[in-house]
Amino acid sequence: MSEQCPFDDGVYDCVKKVIIGEDSQGVAYITIQYVRDGDVVQLEHGSERGTQITEFKVKDPDEYITCIEGTWGEAKRYDSDIHMWNQTLSRTVTELQFKTSHGRTSQKFGKPGADSIEFKLEGNNGTKLVGLLGSSGRFLDEIEANFDVVSSALKQLEPQGGSDGHSWDDGAYDGLRKVCIGEDGGRVSSVEFVYAKGDQRITHCHGMDSNERKEFELEYEDGEYIISVEGTTDDDGFVSSLIFNTSMDRSSEEFGKAVANNEFFLKPIGFHKLVGFRGRSCVDRINALGANFAVVVVPPVKKLQAQGTNSGEEWDDGIHDNVRMITVTYGHESVIAVTFEYANGTETVVGDARGDFDEIGDRKEVYDAYIYFQN
Repeated sequence: MSEQCPFDDGVYDCVKKVIIGEDSQGVAYITIQYVRDGDVVQLEHGSERGTQITEFKVKDPDEYITCIEGTWGEAKRYDSDIHMWNQTLSRTVTELQFKTSHGRTSQKFGKPGADSIEFKLEGNNGTKLVGLLGSSGRFLDEIEANFDVVSSALKQLEPQGGSDGHSWDDGAYDGLRKVCIGEDGGRVSSVEFVYAKGDQRITHCHGMDSNERKEFELEYEDGEYIISVEGTTDDDGFVSSLIFNTSMDRSSEEFGKAVANNEFFLKPIGFHKLVGFRGRSCVDRINALGANFAVVVVPPVKKLQAQGTNSGEEWDDGIHDNVRMITVTYGHESVIAVTFEYANGTETVVGDARGDFDEIGDRKEVYDAYIYFQN
């Protein structure tokens, strides 16, 4: 039996891949590939190769390991230096299994030993694996784990619907250009999403295409994006209807056929822009649908010069969160006066009247400007 040496891999951005060596008694060694600032760092624990080597890859860019389960027990180990089996039992890690944020579970590596003790290494509230620690010599003797919070830039909503079918996750993109839905017998038989990534158009298809195919195209170039998805499932758990709502206060038609009392709604708090879909599907049905949402990044404030004549008194209402309402008085040939009502959080701020409200104009109009202006 070899001497046990403690190890601590430290903390990394994420885990890219794990490689497990197995023998007839369980887990022999583990190699783990980390990522830090874009660079891959590979570390290994346990020197015996075992008789079978298997790897488990983590999908880029937003999948991560959330849990490690396994057993720790006594096993007789083969000593390759003396080419003999050790007659004394040694306690080592005998079984390992990994679970990810995408709902995937690796195979069980190794086999339980004598008097095995089960263990579970898991962070709190959806944290991700960022480093291993433990002890090893010829074999992986002990294992612990460091978990860290996931960046709040992305919010993953779990697929709503049935539990059957093949799991998929399109990832995260700059936005969505078009949605194509296939319908069959009152159910959603397929989904096709056309995403934007820079100047590229990237298409993901799930389910089986149908003759009944409908589209909903977004005004992507004008900044439109999906903010929520409404849907229903049928009694068998399949997705039966979908409606997509956008940032420009538009809604798609209802695709499929709605089922009462089986509604679901995809709209996280604090994350307003849908950047990718995830879900489960079988050959000709969409079993479940979820989504990845991002925080809408507000660009830096850009001050535009006033357009018109150079006469008059200069004014500036300052910077606010949003514009709620605009009151305009105008005559036959020009605008006479204007007032802006702003929003700062939950507070309403009414700007000073600009122009001559004492002058009677031909018309006065009030515009609800809660939806932000583009021009």
